[in-house]
Amino acid sequence: ATTGRRRSGWARPPFSPSRGSRAIADGYQLLKSWLPPEAVGSRAISGPGIRSSRRALTLIDPPYERADEFKALLAALQDALKRFATGVYAVWYPIKSGRDLAPWHRGLAALNAKNVLIGELCIYPDVSNLRLNGCGMAIINAPYQFEQAMMRFAQALHPVLRCHIAARSEVRWLRSPE
Repeated sequence: ATTGRRRSGWARPPFSPSRGSRAIADGYQLLKSWLPPEAVGSRAISGPGIRSSRRALTLIDPPYERADEFKALLAALQDALKRFATGVYAVWYPIKSGRDLAPWHRGLAALNAKNVLIGELCIYPDVSNLRLNGCGMAIINAPYQFEQAMMRFAQALHPVLRCHIAARSEVRWLRSPE
């Protein structure tokens, strides 16, 4: 699901009977309506023994056009975790100035999640708000051993994509698995 204000695109909730339906809406509201996901093949069947799926991956790629986008995203993630605590949420985010990321990182670490892992790659020094210097991916409820896979990707991409000697890549836990 794409999150953000008035984004249009091809979107369908998991296991929806109407494949290819076009949705034009606030992605944060769509996220609410799609969680928790239906059980595979349930097609709104209810009764004894029918449960929601306990696994799902939600990719969130907001437009970051609003001044309060990070704050709105944290609120949406907290709500999503209340609705579907076992889901894995992958959130892409831009990096302009590394100093501006501290509140975002603190907010992610404070989420009521099992764990929060981030991977960041900056191809330029992250000291200027004038351009996109890199990007990050936050993984909420990261699967077992995902850190090692993310580290291998960061180690492979960093030397190939860096454009400045002060370029950096890192993978670290904001909230360690218990």
